[in-house]
Amino acid sequence: MLGLGLGLSIASLLLLLWPPERMTDYQIEKKAREMGMVYKQEVLVFKDDLTGGNITGETAEVTGEDNDFSGDETGD
Repeated sequence: MLGLGLGLSIASLLLLLWPPERMTDYQIEKKAREMGMVYKQEVLVFKDDLTGGNITGETAEVTGEDNDFSGDETGD
């Protein structure tokens, strides 16, 4: 228990002396986009149009009803 208390005390002291850098909302979004984040409004879901087989693009829904991910990638 002494080691745990000593470790917490040292960590607290270090954080008080050198606090971590705060990121702005812009910096957080920029970093997330570098890692691959996209907004749902930026994603198009392509599905067949029932009238003529044309492909139309629609924005993705949060519910995921337009997505059919059965796991079968063979296309049968």
